[in-house]
Amino acid sequence: MEKYTTTWRLFYSIAIIGIAVQQLVLHSLMPVIVPSSIPFLSGCVSCIWLVSVFMIVTAGLATGFSKYARTAALLLGAFLLLLFITMHLPCQVQNNWHFLAGWSNPLKILALSGGAFVVAGSLPTTGSQNGFMAVLAKLIPYGKCFFAIDILVAGIMHFLYMPFVAMLVPAWLPWHTF
Repeated sequence: MEKYTTTWRLFYSIAIIGIAVQQLVLHSLMPVIVPSSIPFLSGCVSCIWLVSVFMIVTAGLATGFSKYARTAALLLGAFLLLLFITMHLPCQVQNNWHFLAGWSNPLKILALSGGAFVVAGSLPTTGSQNGFMAVLAKLIPYGKCFFAIDILVAGIMHFLYMPFVAMLVPAWLPWHTF
């Protein structure tokens, strides 16, 4: 079982590192990380590098090959949750409260945060956790809920926006609306 746990942690880390590298290459924060309606952060080169390097380091450590893996996963989950609460949530409440499709990126970062907490929960504790890390460890059980919220809303959006979703399916695949 441990072999599979390491594999999915590795895939999660590769996805986070992929987002961070994409930010560095494009010189812009991805809308999944910071809403595009906050332009002063998207153009800030030092912010892009700081966020991307933090994501690469924590995701790399969270694979489980380090004694700091649980701490790194907790920090990554907290960082992504903080971005959801402080950046995405206020923008959505102000701009797109009633437009469900506008919630796709905020819910993606919530799911990524939940994934980091699930990763942290799959790793053994190293020593006693006190202070800030103990508080973050209390968020581990909510990781699967954060992920489930995104899956549920994405499923609903697939039915509500069926014509748009059908356009995304390549023509050679049958049953576009399954």
